[in-house]
Amino acid sequence: MNTPTVNELTAQIKDDLRSAIKAGKSVEVSVLRSLLARISNAEAVQPSQATPEDDLSIAGAQRGVGSTEAVRRTLTPADVDELIAAEIKELQDAMQSVGEDSDYGQELRRKADVISKYSSIDGRS
Repeated sequence: MNTPTVNELTAQIKDDLRSAIKAGKSVEVSVLRSLLARISNAEAVQPSQATPEDDLSIAGAQRGVGSTEAVRRTLTPADVDELIAAEIKELQDAMQSVGEDSDYGQELRRKADVISKYSSIDGRS
């Protein structure tokens, strides 16, 4: 099976999120929203350091329609796999700190299981 593109993967996550919302699966909803936000944040570019001009505009502000729109960074499937692996690691670390047998530890395990479905490292490829 071929590795899906980033767009295909995010579309799948969004579809799964809609299904989870309809089914009332709060753990899945939470983790899928978090994963989509993590991917979206990774696509964001750092704002450039604008130099102040000798006019009365706000320092660093840009002028003109659309001047504040930034091109988003294009992620590769490997970038997304790294994000997913980092999210899973965070959940596993938190699970170890609270104890895997606790209720919260089990919830963290369920979240990690949901996310791992989208990782080619964990079998998506």
